[in-house]
Amino acid sequence: MTDAIRQLQSRRVGGLEIRLLLEYIHELGRTISIAAHELTIVRRRVGVWAQANEKARATGDLPPLDDTQMCAAIEGFLAAYARASLLLFPSRQGYARRRGGALREFLSIADDHRIADRRLRNDWLHYDERLDQLIQTSDRGRWGFIILDGSTHAADAFHREFVRMIDPRTLDVFFLGERYSLCDLMARLDDVRERIQPALDKHLGAADA
Repeated sequence: MTDAIRQLQSRRVGGLEIRLLLEYIHELGRTISIAAHELTIVRRRVGVWAQANEKARATGDLPPLDDTQMCAAIEGFLAAYARASLLLFPSRQGYARRRGGALREFLSIADDHRIADRRLRNDWLHYDERLDQLIQTSDRGRWGFIILDGSTHAADAFHREFVRMIDPRTLDVFFLGERYSLCDLMARLDDVRERIQPALDKHLGAADA
């Protein structure tokens, strides 16, 4: 590593040295790639489910209401989304808050970026507490990850009968009574990912001069 690069990486953005921010940027990019991979699996499994559903209709059988691989991929996607959101918009104070602010400044991400929405990530990360509340106050009692058969039930009404559901037609996930679009969540992540290379060029371009 040349002295010029060392000096450049020792510069600070938002109070943190660029060399430290690069480690977080690498982790952020990898986390978004994992989310994209998991969403690809979800789409693939939706196709498999659609074929099984069509076959069930033709034979008069009940449609499949569960798919382990699809559910696992949804879990993986939501976990990755929550991690990316926390990296950029941490809930803790102190160093974490400075790190989040520095990352946002480095990537030119506004404080009101949609990935700042804490509803999903908080419910996801504190699922045990939300589950405690539901069990004590609700008669749902239906867990797992249910695949919604749109021809049988209206999504906005039926999703409240289950803690977690997915509408395979729209890739909307119903979690703890809230509706989230996996496509919209991925769009938020893509917006962050598209900022990474321009930010690196901006802040590290001097090293090539």
